[in-house]
Amino acid sequence: EKMWQEVVAHLKQNIVIRNVDVLLGNISSNVSLLMLAGVNPVDMYKYHVDAVKAAEDYQKHTARKMEIEAALESGFTPTGQHGLEAELMRINDAINRNPAKPLMDAGLMPTIVEDVETGSDPYSYKSKLTKAIEKKVSKLPKGVTEVGKQVLMTEDTKSFKFLNRSTQLSDFIARYTLVQHTMNRKKNPLSQDDAISFASE
Repeated sequence: EKMWQEVVAHLKQNIVIRNVDVLLGNISSNVSLLMLAGVNPVDMYKYHVDAVKAAEDYQKHTARKMEIEAALESGFTPTGQHGLEAELMRINDAINRNPAKPLMDAGLMPTIVEDVETGSDPYSYKSKLTKAIEKKVSKLPKGVTEVGKQVLMTEDTKSFKFLNRSTQLSDFIARYTLVQHTMNRKKNPLSQDDAISFASE
């Protein structure tokens, strides 16, 4: 069962992340829906840029917040507890002011990429197979192995990481854009809660 789960996860990676057509089709679908909703191209571009920055900042600050909280709870604070507490206050303030927070709280960040499970489990069949392959190809010139990685688009390549991130953010960016548009339009603007509900639907 564990082996089949890993096979299915690998196939999902190929379909959802490594297949560029899926990403491009999703983006074009989102753009079409936004235009039908009345979002003009200039606003769409502006909101897309804002959404990427907000999402990146939110995830960076959330990750750091978890690190600090873990350090404070364990009592392991080599840099000093007061310094970490002050940094935590600044991070909490930044998270609360982040325009992406209401959408994150409402669950509008897609989980499709997390469902694909790109993390590595050292005890998985895939890891054992990867180690066995790496042992075999370790004698080859480095340039050959690097080309092989790029062709297969392994998880440690920049192209895989870019597609993985783009796939995760593509739907969130469209939802953020729709929320901002429906809240800020001149005719019949929606409240934040109603705009988030509309974007979710």
